[in-house]
Amino acid sequence: MNFRSIFAEPIILFLALQLPFLMVLLRRRGSRLIALVLLVSLGALGYFSTPGGSECLESHLRFETRVKAEKAPQIITVLSAGFYAGKHSYQDVISDETVARLLTAIEWWMQNPEALLVMQGESGLLPQQFVEGRTEAKKTELMADFAQKHGVPANHILIEPVSRNTHEHPLFLAKIKEVRPDHVIGVVTSTPHLRRAILEFGKVFDHVVACPISLDNGNPTVGLKRWLPSSDGLFATTIMLHELVGLLWYHLRF
Repeated sequence: MNFRSIFAEPIILFLALQLPFLMVLLRRRGSRLIALVLLVSLGALGYFSTPGGSECLESHLRFETRVKAEKAPQIITVLSAGFYAGKHSYQDVISDETVARLLTAIEWWMQNPEALLVMQGESGLLPQQFVEGRTEAKKTELMADFAQKHGVPANHILIEPVSRNTHEHPLFLAKIKEVRPDHVIGVVTSTPHLRRAILEFGKVFDHVVACPISLDNGNPTVGLKRWLPSSDGLFATTIMLHELVGLLWYHLRF
């Protein structure tokens, strides 16, 4: 373990800098309650900034990884995750998360080559980003190009560039003429997002199959480092909190 890299972590430096303030507050009788609240808050921040803490939150979002359907998926839909618009349209690229979802979907399609592969999600462009050669469908077009370059024929790829969020994805997928309500729908997205996605797709389609990709890079954090606060741990926790709040919001709104 490289201790120099540990103390270079911004979150560890932030927590360490709070210790003198805590010591001062604890010595003042009238400030002990404030010190206790601050201590608990910093403790929670520290815990959920660790890989172990973020995994604790993720456990509440886990969905059965891939449901074995009686029939193979007839529609495999890829829920887009991100897109970077360059100064010129030829500089546009899809995010690493979107690439990971595409690779998972392509692998699934290779096992079910009769299925249609659908790219979903608007590009979310600002008015000033509409330059020559770039339309609202640019993200899904890039996704389709990626799939073709990895062996999926063009006649097996559809794009749906209108849906803006998880709630709209199944609604706009159902409007595609090649898609029927009784089709077996395979949904490809990240593991934390999967539960919310499956709940929404299940409201529109009778048969939904889950196929998540993982945020894990294949090198699990073990030992002491698993319980040390880090920027990566805080980032992962932010994603989990986003999904937990999203689940609650969708439950109340839809």
